[in-house]
Amino acid sequence: MQSLGTLGPVGTYSIAYSVNALDQVVGVGSTGYSQLHAFLCEDGTLTDLGTLPGGSYSIARGISPSGEIVADSYRSDNLDPHAIRWVNGRLEELGDLGGGYSSAKAINAYGEIVGVSSRTTDANDYDAFVWQNGVMTALARLGGSNSQAFAINAAGQIAGEAATTNGRQHAALWSVLPRQGAP
Repeated sequence: MQSLGTLGPVGTYSIAYSVNALDQVVGVGSTGYSQLHAFLCEDGTLTDLGTLPGGSYSIARGISPSGEIVADSYRSDNLDPHAIRWVNGRLEELGDLGGGYSSAKAINAYGEIVGVSSRTTDANDYDAFVWQNGVMTALARLGGSNSQAFAINAAGQIAGEAATTNGRQHAALWSVLPRQGAP
């Protein structure tokens, strides 16, 4: 086991969430009091990925085989996270399903991203989503009021959870429609 360290001289902790075949690791680390930032670790060096403008918090949860990173970041209001991705050093917001909240959890070799987003301002009304070619789409529910996606593989299978009509959470598996070409 090896320590990846922390962000900056006042960082007190860090958590790694995902690693790819290029040995790139992403996660979150403290940068000071009430400051948590997403990081990328390459060749033993942690790089602070920052936040959306004015924000003090971001967390990287997934990294693709090619190094595309998905994360959540808050703006200066720090009320709702926004799903984002870093591609070639550029930050891009992914949007939401209508309620203002979104959280990216994983990305595959095709650049397909999964996570959870609110449909309305009701805190209990949220859906698993898949983001493909710039479009966020809600995934089917199991009859209940919510679902979340946590992982997606290269075959387009999505793992997560969904509430049934009686409110119980069940493990769920969705599939992305077949696509053209290789990643």
